[in-house]
Amino acid sequence: MTGVGTTRSLAFSPGLVSVTFRALDIERIAMLARMARLASITWAGEAHVPPGDDASALEAKRLTGGAGLEVEAYGSYWRAGTASFGPVLWAAILLGASRIRVWAGQTGSRETSGAERRAVAHRIASAADRAAAEGISIHLEFHRNTLTDTAESAHGLLEEIDALRTVAQPRVMTYWQPRPGISADSARAEVAMLADRISAFHVFSWEADGTSLPLAQHREQWIGWLEQFRELAETAGNGGRHELQLEFVRNASVEAFQEDADELHTWVAELGAVE
Repeated sequence: MTGVGTTRSLAFSPGLVSVTFRALDIERIAMLARMARLASITWAGEAHVPPGDDASALEAKRLTGGAGLEVEAYGSYWRAGTASFGPVLWAAILLGASRIRVWAGQTGSRETSGAERRAVAHRIASAADRAAAEGISIHLEFHRNTLTDTAESAHGLLEEIDALRTVAQPRVMTYWQPRPGISADSARAEVAMLADRISAFHVFSWEADGTSLPLAQHREQWIGWLEQFRELAETAGNGGRHELQLEFVRNASVEAFQEDADELHTWVAELGAVE
């Protein structure tokens, strides 16, 4: 195991979040990802592989492998609430996912009471322990209206979860994505605070009002954030493969997706080879 203070090469790998194309079926999404030369797909529990739909999970696994791709994660939409985690875990097992993405509650950090925050941390810690027994790790969404709506709250929550775990490894990690309209400097500060706990990035280009743009329009910002992340992560011994998952494209257009995928490939080439 790589320790703090040592370095390990970090590589970026391009992929797709299936919820980008809610209206398309599993087979079409797998074909598009293959044609775009991506490495993986995150299958969404909200749109394509709902918990309890064993047939869809098995079909997604079959088609992903058949396209020469990996299942990056199961995007569960489980919000660490009262809903059972069991069906989510079973769906991930059937899907062959090594990761489950979960949401840290249903309210923002300022609106959540201390008691509910502790309850969310307990639920995620318990889920992480159960998933670890199946060789699966838990990863938080970095998202508004949850306890990961700021880097400070996300960092604190991860530490709270760590303290509640009965199984230390694998650690609960987080994804990162820029909030629409965030300044380049603020994004850099978030990446710096969370660097040793970021496992993947949701990649998109948005205006402050949420209008979707060609990915190339935010190329300079993204390259800067990812270069900074690589330097910090390798210094902390958090090298290895990190995913760059395309999430949302202009008008859910296949043509816009292909353009963004081509752009993402140029980033990967500039940042370093895929592992």
